[in-house]
Amino acid sequence: MAQTQESSVQFSLNHLMHLEQQRIREEDEVKRRALEATQRARLDAERKARAEQEERILAEEARRRAEETAQREESARNEARSLAGVVRTPRSGGCSGRWPSAGLKAQRAVEATNQVKLDARGRLNGVQKTVSEKKTVSAGCVCEHPGDPMCGCLNH
Repeated sequence: MAQTQESSVQFSLNHLMHLEQQRIREEDEVKRRALEATQRARLDAERKARAEQEERILAEEARRRAEETAQREESARNEARSLAGVVRTPRSGGCSGRWPSAGLKAQRAVEATNQVKLDARGRLNGVQKTVSEKKTVSAGCVCEHPGDPMCGCLNH
């Protein structure tokens, strides 16, 4: 009988040790998950900050390009105006030897201005499209891999 009690006590102690070890493992798992969640949140915040910085940089570059384009357009218009002022028509009685070339220069300046405008609009539209696509991808996605085509966040 003493042996039965002793084995029963030993069984109970073994069971309690097993329960204690299981509790310790569960606590460690909870700590590990909390640490992972904290790290994920920090990485997500950093990723979001980088994306916002990139958007600001792209917007600033687009603004700067637009200003440069506007300056080039204004310069081309001024050149065209100055050339147009030199152009003399046959009716005005001016130098007939110079007016065709001046007229061509003015026409080329106007064409160059129009081409600069078209190029600038195309680049600006491309940058704006890129920025809006990045906003769309980053705004709706909350997973680990934003922009992933297989992401469930993007399929809505």
